[in-house]
Amino acid sequence: MNKLVIICLCLCLLACKKEPIKIKSGQYEGTFIYDTLQLWESFGINNQNFVEYASGGVFSQKYPTYCLTKGTYHIQDGMISFSNIEIAQPPNGKVNDCDQDFLLMGSFTIDSLTDSSISFWRNSNLGKQKYNLKIFYSDK
Repeated sequence: MNKLVIICLCLCLLACKKEPIKIKSGQYEGTFIYDTLQLWESFGINNQNFVEYASGGVFSQKYPTYCLTKGTYHIQDGMISFSNIEIAQPPNGKVNDCDQDFLLMGSFTIDSLTDSSISFWRNSNLGKQKYNLKIFYSDK
């Protein structure tokens, strides 16, 4: 009987789904650092969706030199993964037409995640890519 209870408890625990970790919806701004290059970064979060925006001065932002992306994100086991990628800027852009090393896509290690900021990084072709972002605006 005890074994049956333990098995049932284990199955219940395994069957329970954890709520996905979400970033607070809003507008985030900060920096994108890639090796020695530092650019302004801005993106909006709405539920599990994200979209990058042009930000900063023309000489210190990702766009128009590099494409901006939109898609979905997922957080699990200390990682944030960006997927279902489309090009947000330039209009009607295609992923293959952009420098893929600068696209916000794939998996990154989360350094910190609070109610008002997120920091994540990964190693890439030219060195370490790091995003440091703080919430600028939230409607909630």
